[in-house]
Amino acid sequence: MNLNLTQTQTVGLVMTPEIRQAISLLQYSTTDLWEYLEEQALENPVLTIDEVPAAPNSTGGKINKTMPSNPVEYFAAYEKGWREKLVDQVNWLEIEENLKEISRFLLLNLDEQGYLRISIEEIAGHLSFSKEKIGQALQLIKELEPCGLGCFTMQEYLLYQLNKNYPEDQWMYDVVSNYLNDLAERRWSKVAKQAGVSTGRIQSVFAVLKTLQPHPLTGIYGETTSYLTPDLMVKKEQGAFKLTYIPSIASSVRMDPSIADLSVGSPQAQPYVDNCYKQASWLIRSLEQRKETILKVAEVIIEKQTTFLEGGSLRPMTLKEVAEKINMHESTVSRAVANKAIQTPLGVYELKFFFSSALSKDQEDTVSASHVKSLIKGLIDEEDKKRPVSDQKLADQLKNDSEIMISRRTVAKYREAMGILSSSKRKE
Repeated sequence: MNLNLTQTQTVGLVMTPEIRQAISLLQYSTTDLWEYLEEQALENPVLTIDEVPAAPNSTGGKINKTMPSNPVEYFAAYEKGWREKLVDQVNWLEIEENLKEISRFLLLNLDEQGYLRISIEEIAGHLSFSKEKIGQALQLIKELEPCGLGCFTMQEYLLYQLNKNYPEDQWMYDVVSNYLNDLAERRWSKVAKQAGVSTGRIQSVFAVLKTLQPHPLTGIYGETTSYLTPDLMVKKEQGAFKLTYIPSIASSVRMDPSIADLSVGSPQAQPYVDNCYKQASWLIRSLEQRKETILKVAEVIIEKQTTFLEGGSLRPMTLKEVAEKINMHESTVSRAVANKAIQTPLGVYELKFFFSSALSKDQEDTVSASHVKSLIKGLIDEEDKKRPVSDQKLADQLKNDSEIMISRRTVAKYREAMGILSSSKRKE
């Protein structure tokens, strides 16, 4: 075996830390960018963040100075989670301590919907209490607010609500207990025959089920408020839409030249200060490049979606189309629109909202998939609920009424994406 030392020359792309930083900055949301820059300012003494200037609002004035300029300040400093709130309820109860201990354990093992996904046997294996004691604690947490916490299945929770809200209608409890799957599939006649009641009574049970909550935490806990901070603003001036970049922390980051004086006469500090200036300079250039890229992408979006901004429908537009327009890679456009929002005369929208694939309308025109979804939803909303329209008939209506060529399978895909049931399950 011969060992030789050879040298070869290759061409490749090296991801330097600076390039990685620029890529990350491009896809950050306003809030994430704020947090990142504050961390950098703490680590790098050269970086300074000035007060964010007030941005013009849609009426041409200034944003109220009393409002927090830092988007993070819109969030409460600390807000208790739903589990902590429920534990607080248990702690305030005047019950024996061992029941409190079991109840706290049960609450900590609930899933995000409020269901208990471990059996009483498993709980007994973890705790040194009898199954009877665990059952008492389980019944106790079901009476907390919201009611029904700790049910093992949706069927159990539905039965709990029926028993609580309709205690006199035992027959309804029995129907749901024995025929829930058939009720979900709207097999009225089958259930009516097996239960020995009329089809109308079975339909009334289904009507009651639709008024019940699907899980204990519905609309109460576990749902966080999402704050959408716009990065851009577009408004109509003299018949044309004008795009502006809302001032943010990114435009308030600068280098403090006074830090350089600290290294004068100190050879040990000079390399450190020079490196801090180098990193700060690269960061500021990356922020400016981020701003320019987002503006370029947004300008193409506004130009393409003028009809929508004037109250019409979205036009089909893809990431590839925008990338070719501004001579950038498709992945760059994808990062530029990620987690970004724009304030328009119609409200605040995420940039990715404006992208939609194209469907054929006729030989010379196209229509966006988003517009087709809205048409499908409109047709379903107007249908006779006793005779709902099938996917094929929806496709035929789109062809006849709007000259949109679309297959039955595509209609089904769009309908399911909007969370709309099939015609057989929409029938009343």
